[in-house]
Amino acid sequence: MKKARKLIEQGKLNEAESILQNETGTEALYLKGLIAFKQDRYDSAIALLQKAVEQDNSQARYHETLGQAYGLKAQHSGAVKGAMLLPKVKKSFQKALEIDPESLNAREGLFMFYLFSPGVAGGDEKKALEIANALLEQNPGHGHLLLALHAAKHQDNAAAENNFEKALELSADDAEIARRASRYFLETNNISRAKKAVERLRSICPDELMTLLALGDLARLKEDFETANSWYKKALAKNDAFFPARMKMAKNLAASGHKDEAAENYRYILEHQAKSPAAGMARQELNKL
Repeated sequence: MKKARKLIEQGKLNEAESILQNETGTEALYLKGLIAFKQDRYDSAIALLQKAVEQDNSQARYHETLGQAYGLKAQHSGAVKGAMLLPKVKKSFQKALEIDPESLNAREGLFMFYLFSPGVAGGDEKKALEIANALLEQNPGHGHLLLALHAAKHQDNAAAENNFEKALELSADDAEIARRASRYFLETNNISRAKKAVERLRSICPDELMTLLALGDLARLKEDFETANSWYKKALAKNDAFFPARMKMAKNLAASGHKDEAAENYRYILEHQAKSPAAGMARQELNKL
């Protein structure tokens, strides 16, 4: 279990899964579910994590990851199916907090539930802000992170940028803050701030898949397509099932005129990850070529 956890932390998901292949204990179920979640195989993740929770209902991290898996499954389902999953999202995070009132992942998960769920399903921005403001006292960096996410939802770029910068300043070694700040600045095409956030992420976890992806995205934002491809390839060399890197590499290839190579990567996704959220996107992009 210790070796598998270390491999997961390093982003070596296939190796970790291979080690766990014949393991049937509760912790093995959890780790297999965590791997499936990180690979965006939400149905498999939910099934495995549900079994882990059934066998041991006292682990906050089991409920945290199950809540995250339900949440991402809801995002990638239709409106009706997604709405049906939302009560399970809330219940999982509330259970995690019941077990561990200091659980940062559970508090942030509940914040995301209240912020993005429709009111009829329990969404409540006032409660989301209450969580964010309470967290400012206990963990200022993550408190500002949540305020940044709230501002970003409302397209208040000035407030979002300000809070992301404060979060980065207050939490120099926090990879999650660096990841989210990098993603925001990349998505808003803010090259200077994206560079700062991505370099921070690189200093914290240089070999992590999301770091390699962010480095590729930064190069792509600068229209340095060759460098971007090299980072995406490094991510895929670590985990060929990491479809975000393959999807972005395919788009990058198409944008730089290499349509045949782009098509090969879209077809790879369709063949090997037909049940992932990437399949529909790959099909749409392939039809555009």
